[in-house]
Amino acid sequence: MTTLEKEAVSVWKGSLKNAAIVRQCIAERYGQAAAENYDPEGNCFTFQGWRERGYHVKKGERSIRVSTWLMRSEIRTDETGKEVEKFYSIPRTAYLFYIDQVEKNQGGEKSKPREIRGSDTVGS
Repeated sequence: MTTLEKEAVSVWKGSLKNAAIVRQCIAERYGQAAAENYDPEGNCFTFQGWRERGYHVKKGERSIRVSTWLMRSEIRTDETGKEVEKFYSIPRTAYLFYIDQVEKNQGGEKSKPREIRGSDTVGS
């Protein structure tokens, strides 16, 4: 187990279908050996996911895009006054980066969140 695998504990929210798509994209970009090393829970995260783990995306790297549908539900009252649960889907795109696209931050520190400058001076 690599150091990254020990650090990278995630609650993977993807699907097996998306994992297969990402694996195929990795194979096309980095070869079959990299695709076999792909672990959706351990070495492929969003930009923010890598930042939280103390890594940064290398300059010029392009994300692996995965489209998915998120299932949602809401409770509505129908014409008769009964509460009915309605289900619907929302399209979403995830932008992922594979481990070969990132580097460890110097000193191993995690990235700090960006500050929004001037937010308290608006309208002054």
